[in-house]
Amino acid sequence: MAIKKIMPMYICEKCGKMYTDEYVANICCKQYHCEVCGIETERYMLKCPSCQEKALYERGRKLTLDQYWSEFPGNMLYWNDHYYCDLDELIDSCEYNQCKLPQYVYGTTREYLRIDAAAHLEQLEADIDCDEIRFCDAAWKEYKEFAEQWNKKYEEYCFYVDHSIIVMIPSNAK
Repeated sequence: MAIKKIMPMYICEKCGKMYTDEYVANICCKQYHCEVCGIETERYMLKCPSCQEKALYERGRKLTLDQYWSEFPGNMLYWNDHYYCDLDELIDSCEYNQCKLPQYVYGTTREYLRIDAAAHLEQLEADIDCDEIRFCDAAWKEYKEFAEQWNKKYEEYCFYVDHSIIVMIPSNAK
């Protein structure tokens, strides 16, 4: 048997969308402003892109290009949603896209893709529907050795932007 229920609805005064939650209706078409400079921002953004970039720069650890390469050998550079292997690649990209070379770029963090032998075997034991089954010490040791050899042989990694590392581009770079 059906029961008739009356539900309170809240309507956004600007666009007319209906909501069951008053707070959501109140912020539906709310115009957001940068808390630093006051200009209008996209929905839910508390800082404009310019002020966000300034804040990241101020908080970041500034390194020269040479310092970055010595501390993070082989890591990439990040700028404008792209990753670069070295300064020459960044310069070529700027020339090709006819844009100005930035004063700084962001560093990256390298994350290795590896087999975690202990976590893998623990998960296998947890997935088995029998409390009495455990891998013996010899099995753990052998699998750990295998995983270490495999990780060395098939070392793979990827890079992620690290906004806490600011790499200063030399002014004489061209």
